[in-house]
Amino acid sequence: MMMCSCNIINPPETIPAYIEVDSFSVYTKSDGSQGSSSSNIADVWVTVDGNFLSGYQLGTKVPVLYNGTHDVTLRAGILLNGIDGTRVPYGVFQPFDTTINLIAGQIHKIIPRVTYYSYTHFPLIEDFDHSSFFFKADSTSDTTLTIVTDTNSIDHNSGGVFLDGNHPFFECTTIDSFNLPGGTVPTYIELNYKCNNEFTVGVSANTQLGPITAYDLLNIRSTDVWKKIYINLTPIVLQAQHAIDWRIYIKATKADGQTTASLYFDNIKLVY
Repeated sequence: MMMCSCNIINPPETIPAYIEVDSFSVYTKSDGSQGSSSSNIADVWVTVDGNFLSGYQLGTKVPVLYNGTHDVTLRAGILLNGIDGTRVPYGVFQPFDTTINLIAGQIHKIIPRVTYYSYTHFPLIEDFDHSSFFFKADSTSDTTLTIVTDTNSIDHNSGGVFLDGNHPFFECTTIDSFNLPGGTVPTYIELNYKCNNEFTVGVSANTQLGPITAYDLLNIRSTDVWKKIYINLTPIVLQAQHAIDWRIYIKATKADGQTTASLYFDNIKLVY
């Protein structure tokens, strides 16, 4: 009787199968219409047979209480605005769908291949690999944006800004303005950067209600290695639905006590 009671209280535990994703492969169109395939994917969001499990950091062995052949959907996750506490699926990447024969106790390693949705728009792609820019220095700027081809570049050429005591302030704005969808349509700025001085990314809205309104979106800290960030435009576009069109700007002021500063940018995209 005691043995039977123990079995009722402590039933046998189900042994899970495991799914492990260490990285994603990101593909863009070969004609350049989607820009670089550079990415900074931090997480994988897992769904099995239509049942959402959760989001997990890359490299996690995700326990799955399924056995046999099942449909698995994996979504690439990012740090929105570079903030660790805002982990979300990247809204313009297609999910990766596959079928896996899940076996209890086994680790199923997958490298998902992801692409942008076919209907994703790219109003701006600036890779600095052409003689002209999509950005121009503002009249208040002490210096300009130049093409850099040395070892500081990440992907062919990059854009460089150099500040010193005589040129302490920089600001550039897109030459063209952009219509953005508004509502809840996911809208982002993608940006690769390397710098030893903080800088700010923002957008300005042209409206029928008065002068152009500037919104500083994000102050980005210095880094001695190339990084990629995804800046969320969706809330500000939703807030300013009266905007006729938008421009993107980047600005920086040389930090006090710093003799010179160098900032490098590449693969700037506006996507929705």
